[in-house]
Amino acid sequence: MKRYLLLILMLSHFCLFSQNQVNEKQIDSMLNIHYTSKIHDINYLEPLLTEVYYKSREIDYPKGKLESLLRLSAFYLNADKNPERVKSNLDEAEKIALEKNDYFYYCKAKALRAGILANQSSYHESAEMLEKSSAFFNRIRQKDRKIAIKAYYYARYINLYALQNKKDSTLFYARAMYDTALQLPDNSPQKVDLVAVAARVLTGIYTENKQFSKAVYYLKVQEKYLKIISNSFDIGMYHKTYAKLILDSKFRNESNLDTALYHLTLAEKHIHIEKSSLVLADLYSDIAEVYQAKKDKDNSLLYMTYSEKINQGSKYVRKTNVNHIINADLLIPEFDQEMIDSYKMKSYTFRTIYLFIVALVASLLALCFLLRRSASRKAKRQQSRNVIQDDNNYRIAELTHQALNGDKAFFIHFLDEFPDFGDKLIKINSNIKVSDIEFCALLKLNLQAKQIAEAKKMSVAAVTAKKGRIRKKLNINADENIYQWFLNV
Repeated sequence: MKRYLLLILMLSHFCLFSQNQVNEKQIDSMLNIHYTSKIHDINYLEPLLTEVYYKSREIDYPKGKLESLLRLSAFYLNADKNPERVKSNLDEAEKIALEKNDYFYYCKAKALRAGILANQSSYHESAEMLEKSSAFFNRIRQKDRKIAIKAYYYARYINLYALQNKKDSTLFYARAMYDTALQLPDNSPQKVDLVAVAARVLTGIYTENKQFSKAVYYLKVQEKYLKIISNSFDIGMYHKTYAKLILDSKFRNESNLDTALYHLTLAEKHIHIEKSSLVLADLYSDIAEVYQAKKDKDNSLLYMTYSEKINQGSKYVRKTNVNHIINADLLIPEFDQEMIDSYKMKSYTFRTIYLFIVALVASLLALCFLLRRSASRKAKRQQSRNVIQDDNNYRIAELTHQALNGDKAFFIHFLDEFPDFGDKLIKINSNIKVSDIEFCALLKLNLQAKQIAEAKKMSVAAVTAKKGRIRKKLNINADENIYQWFLNV
């Protein structure tokens, strides 16, 4: 029901303005509604994003054209639909991005193109495209965009090496994606999606490696972030990962097999909404495995047949010319003219006959929607902050545990978490020693003199004296709280 309401709202929004009156702000508003509404059905997205594309082209708005082209391409890929349309969209997106020196969108288009190559088993060409296009990262001016595009590229490398069954490389890039995504600010709309995806991959890898404690940790990370994003695909993949953890664990028994089957059934329900055939094929294979373990041969054979049929169909759909994708020209492709004419005629009829009725209904629906949305917005923002804070607290707790137990790797891990800490102290006193910086790291973690003495096998008096020397080297006033001082470093 919500999809239909938003569909009416978005179309009526455009109907209220003539072709000459539509502006960039209105297009951004439409794109924002799409982002926040969590509509993932290609049948709804195609006409909406196509309309955004046309309107953006009419007023020559690059961002609107790029967003609509890339989002359409991503959804076509996920739905195994229109491979030639994907290619033409990416050609045009790359041309627009280069003309506007917008290397963020240029790299996103290249990443999608590399994903196509990887799915077609052109692994070398995919890796080469990612490597060459990553050279443009330094031309992206905004820090948040640069971090986000790195995370996107790590995701493509994960897909590339997972398809080749290169487990070590897949794990390396999954960790890199997770750590990079965490660097995004808490209010970034991309952060929760990227962290949740990386956590899902890490859960799967650690499950396969029989490192179940780590798998459970990242499964819980998924749970926290799913409370924020709540879209069908991520919910479905969470249940699929949960079931896989049960199937591969040492606790696999009849009762747990029923639990795994329950989660796979939920996963099937949500993946069906997304119409992602490749994921559905893999899901049916997992269900067949459960029935085989339960010695139900009929159902096992049934779901394995489902999986094989989908895989055969997907292979047929994806038979496109790889050379066209690798050696993509930069000519602007046109959308099908018959589709354009048909869509414009329908749009014109809609505006002239139903404008007043739709505008009235849309306004009422928009008011109801915004009122309901505003009631939960503050709670969701607070929940997002709590999730990020929990993860940060976990990392600090790990560092504190290493410090108290005299772990030799503590200082290296500390500098990974606070990379600028040493440089800031050296700027204050260029003669400060590495051993002094390591001692300062303990103060940064708020360890008391007795705790430091036990960890470093020193006397409390020696620790107190060391703190005094640190004050002098860093020009910390005697009346200033040294722990508060390091907290601000």
